[in-house]
Amino acid sequence: MRITTSVLKGCNESFTAADERCQKASTQFFSDTGVMALLCRYDHVIYHANMTSAGEKQHYALALVKALFGHLPSSIHIGLLYDIGCQLEQSCRKWGFLKSFLPCISFAISVFHAFEGFGLSDGEGCEHFWSSIKGLIPSLQVSGYHQHLFVIDFQVHHLDMKSLTGLGNWLLHHWNHCQEKKGAASKGLRRCGVDIPTLQAQWEAQNTVIQIMETQKSLENYEARLAGLEKDLLHGIADMTNLNIEIVECHKKIMSFKEALQRQRTTLVLNGLAELAKIQNSSYLQRLQNHTEASINTYNNLCLQMVDLIQKGKAPQGSIAPLLIPRDSLFKLDVDDDIWQDIGLRDDSGGLLPPWLADEKVCSGIRSLLELRRCEEEERHLMQERQALIEWFTEEWGHIQKTIGGAGEG
Repeated sequence: MRITTSVLKGCNESFTAADERCQKASTQFFSDTGVMALLCRYDHVIYHANMTSAGEKQHYALALVKALFGHLPSSIHIGLLYDIGCQLEQSCRKWGFLKSFLPCISFAISVFHAFEGFGLSDGEGCEHFWSSIKGLIPSLQVSGYHQHLFVIDFQVHHLDMKSLTGLGNWLLHHWNHCQEKKGAASKGLRRCGVDIPTLQAQWEAQNTVIQIMETQKSLENYEARLAGLEKDLLHGIADMTNLNIEIVECHKKIMSFKEALQRQRTTLVLNGLAELAKIQNSSYLQRLQNHTEASINTYNNLCLQMVDLIQKGKAPQGSIAPLLIPRDSLFKLDVDDDIWQDIGLRDDSGGLLPPWLADEKVCSGIRSLLELRRCEEEERHLMQERQALIEWFTEEWGHIQKTIGGAGEG
């Protein structure tokens, strides 16, 4: 996943699962503090591991993935949906975890549900699994270690067998769901009135420009970090050996980002470079930023006024003031928060901005096109799974008939 350092930092701060210091259960009273499971696309448990630490450490996920690859051919490629997949991938690339398997893994963040190659998979299997075993918590809290393992294993086996008998219904449900979303996406494409080749071209242009802007942002972050390290080096306020190592690493990163930026720029024609400059200097983006900051200030001021009224007893009984929105941690907001709405904002640049940014019909059409592509992927997945189910059932039926025939002859 191509994600900037600032986004990774925001993700690490916003997701509870990414905070390894977050204690959901005490190790003082419980030997096992939780369960982490690796599930397949059909929500079957492949492996599960008992957690013995207070936080959700990354080594549990790494151990599960490594165990999976121990039973897969070296040529296979898997997609891994994880709510902090960006953090896990960063750790793997930075520290060399799963080094031999990393080229065979496509990481994705399950919360967005829109990754190429994953169809309509939403990664909610772990939530369903948790919902089905959470009823065991009261009894397992007072159970012994071996009984604990036996009960969980037995429950997992029961759920897998129950799911296996309903695999045909699973395929039918997902096929109907896919057709509904495909119909809605096709309707959205017709409504936008823009042909597919134009939408595809606009989508590719959007990706190219955004990648360049992300690379520039990462480059600026590392250059700022390098300036700080060199300042520390001059004042001698840190360990010189470690400081020199960090400076060398920063130089390598800066050189890498500069080379990447040059490669990305060469993919843009002169018109594309002009378009990039137009976007970066656009009054639309500047006003959007100013509008967001002003909205946050207004919202926070209203929240403070409500707190004051509650403290003075002038508010209705039981009133609770909403939480303030920190200006420096907007990434913690949900994807559907009202703060992201830009209704009423218009750009006065005379239509100079690219359609993928300024034309609502093109924006809507791109979303519908991407949704249609994911539906088509899902259809291919389901057809392959249907064929595999038929072949498996045919083989099992043949074995049963052969066994019945042999028993009759005996």
